[in-house]
Amino acid sequence: MANFVYDFLYSLPDSFNSFGDILERYIRVRIEECGFNPVLDKTWKKILKKSISAPDFTLSEENATIFIEVKRKHLPEIPKIIQSNDSFSRHLDDSIVKGVIQIYSLANELVNQKPNQINNFENFFGIVVTYKDDYLRGGQQFWDEFLRDQVTARLKDKDIDPYIIPPENIFVLPVDDIDYLLAFILDYPDKKISEVLKQVIEYEADVNRSSFFFRDHLSRMSKSGLSRPNHLWNKTKNMMDELTQKMQNFENNHRK
Repeated sequence: MANFVYDFLYSLPDSFNSFGDILERYIRVRIEECGFNPVLDKTWKKILKKSISAPDFTLSEENATIFIEVKRKHLPEIPKIIQSNDSFSRHLDDSIVKGVIQIYSLANELVNQKPNQINNFENFFGIVVTYKDDYLRGGQQFWDEFLRDQVTARLKDKDIDPYIIPPENIFVLPVDDIDYLLAFILDYPDKKISEVLKQVIEYEADVNRSSFFFRDHLSRMSKSGLSRPNHLWNKTKNMMDELTQKMQNFENNHRK
């Protein structure tokens, strides 16, 4: 059902921009439910007193800073199935790479200016969120094979240190996995997002515990099994109802 809605909106003129706004609002609601007051992308222009293409949300923990950039686009089917370097490099440019550059650019500005809204300027994590699951995950291997050349070249042009964020700290996750991550934080309020991500990195470094699915690591950390709480289903229903209403409005206007 989710992929049907995505593909339907993708095919409609103008409607896909509205879908991107809805997706961002949905992620924001989920973040705020976990007790965060995220710094929004447009807010950084006032704080830093300069124009910057920042990620959508910045979360400040005591010992870490997490950047979240939401992308409504996805990989075409061919590079998703045939995951070769050439195939990926032709399709990552306007989605994943752009999101990663936004994350590094803001991290660089934070290190230089050290605004009061941030507690930690050394331990950075970046998450690029996609709607459809393109099975990318991120991490060191993804960086080495697909991101290194494109990202480091652009960072060099911007005079940004590519090691300001360790490559293994960059995640590329579908919105479904973000749901699981934030639901996990609600179930275990003593856990920080950065702690969970650090544990996932350790699991990924172990060939016996590495997994193709991010949520497998959350299940491993969960004491009673990973599940989605009821409030998450309610929020998902509200989002789908809003999407459905927009589709109906479009069809009604189109018939006139």
